[in-house]
Order: sequence, then C-alpha cells, then structure tokens
Amino acid sequence: MINLFEVEEGTKPKQSFDVVGRFRAGHQVKKRPMSLSDWRVTSDDPDVTAKVAELYGGTSQTWDNERQPHEVFTSVSSVKIVLEKSFSGMTLWARNAPIRKCDGATLSYPEDQVGEACECAKFNSIADRKAAADKGTGCQPDITLRFRLAEAYNLGTFEFKTGSWGMAREINDIEATLAKFGGTAVGTLTLEPVEFTNSEGQLRKYTKTVVDLTGAYTAA
Repeated sequence: MINLFEVEEGTKPKQSFDVVGRFRAGHQVKKRPMSLSDWRVTSDDPDVTAKVAELYGGTSQTWDNERQPHEVFTSVSSVKIVLEKSFSGMTLWARNAPIRKCDGATLSYPEDQVGEACECAKFNSIADRKAAADKGTGCQPDITLRFRLAEAYNLGTFEFKTGSWGMAREINDIEATLAKFGGTAVGTLTLEPVEFTNSEGQLRKYTKTVVDLTGAYTAA
C-alpha cells in the first residue's frame, strides 16, 4: 500500500482565505487545455495583474471568468517566492464538487466516513492509482501552494493548484523542507520543460512545476 501524503487533520484549504491571485501553468484555446512555458496569473483585482505585468512582463487584460476576470501572460518561467502554506491530499471529483477525499490511504471526506479506508488503498502502485484516476474512479492529487512574491511581498498571497502526479511524488519533501525552515521559506517556483523519447521512439514534451526552497524567510 502506498500512502503518497502525510496529511494532518485541519490542513485543508479554507475558502475564506484571502488570496489575491492565482498562478497557472496553462489556459484554454477553443475549450482545449494548453500548457504554457511561462507563468499566467489571474486575479479579481486589475491592480494585482497590472503589478505582476510590471514585474514579469505581459499585459493585464480581461478574460471570460467571473471569479478572476483579469489575467496576464507573463514572460518568465520562474519567480522568487516566499512559501507560506502547502496543502496536499487526493480527491475524487464530480464536476466541481468532491465525492471523496483521502491522504492516499484513509478518507478525510465525506464526514461520516472519516478514518475509513479509501478505495485508493487497494492500489499497490502509482501507475495503478493514475489509471484509476484517468478512468474517473480513483482519487487524483489535489495540491495547493500559497505564497507571496519575494519582489512584491506586500501585494498579498497567491495560490498555485495542481493535480500533477509528478508534484505528488515530491510534495512530502517540499513540506518537510518547509517545516525545517520554520514554516515559511524563500525559494523559486519554476515551470521546467521536459523532453523524452517514449518506448515507440516518439518525442514527448511537457512542462513540470518545480519548487526549490533555499532558506528560512526573515522579514526585512
């Protein structure tokens, strides 16, 4: 049995948390998801995206989203951050609502099943877990990072969300390093291009997110 995460009770993100914007690794073109090589940032505040554009390039503009109608496609793949929080778990989604949540072994949702074994626990490899998630029957990684920009600390807290299995393999180390640095750490958040040739000789490309924490944060 593989438990990908070590999640403590009460570590789930709260919707009331004041987040000024969201970093995104992709967008949609004609309703099809497309990955990006540079960061895209969205917000409900045009002053936030304008400041991001000033720092990292791009132009603040509007897009079709009620909650965060302002966006900027930056010209940078890496930003210096102050990581404040990390939330990790696994979720089986139905549209925009969770059916169940777990830590890779035991359920944390629904409330009447907390502590019971999740269906995920029957899989003995990440490949099997991923296959079940792809079919819509298994939980997938549900990871949230909350951070400030080192170059604009007072702008507020940003958020990055991902369902990446690659990040799922690394999140325990990220959280352990964050704890080692006292719960708030400086580092970088980077979109890193990856290329490989598969078993059929085909070249594949994708972008992975890399978090590199280098030290404890000390207020100026």
